[in-house]
Amino acid sequence: MSGSKDPGIPISQKHGVNPSLVVCIRCGEDTGEIILPGKINRYSCSECGKEKIYLHKSKHGCPDCKKGSATLTHDKSDVEMPRKVSMGTFCKKCEGEIAEHRKAVEDGGIYWECKDCKSKGVITGDAELAKIVRKDMKIEPPKPCGIQFTKEELCPVCGPNKEVYGGKEAPPEKEEGPEGA
Repeated sequence: MSGSKDPGIPISQKHGVNPSLVVCIRCGEDTGEIILPGKINRYSCSECGKEKIYLHKSKHGCPDCKKGSATLTHDKSDVEMPRKVSMGTFCKKCEGEIAEHRKAVEDGGIYWECKDCKSKGVITGDAELAKIVRKDMKIEPPKPCGIQFTKEELCPVCGPNKEVYGGKEAPPEKEEGPEGA
């Protein structure tokens, strides 16, 4: 195509097209996507010191400190892209699970999250707890609502009821009696 203004991929002298596998932002599994950024540079913010990888300096300043600092200083040029990167996308398995959770909440369920172990999930609308939470919050389906647990409370993954709910952690060791007993 003659006269095309498409700059294409800026090829790295050290790393070629510099490929990376894209991983799910939720579970870390491969999404089946590959990105080919080519030559990239690493910059550090002169305000907050955070490092970012960019194709070029940001015209809008640092996305982390939000101080409007347009002085991202050039740190390293032509760096290798990490082998796996998250681009804010989900794998097919997580997309399906998220859709199932959304449907369960629209049908009267509630979202839950643990402040301690950071686990998340859904309590279906037929559960008494979901009915009580929705009534107390005065939120009718299909509007979403949710609650937070802690380990000491009802977290089904790390709390006292984890065996009942199939939590990820192993049950506590059984106490042994005195030797020879």
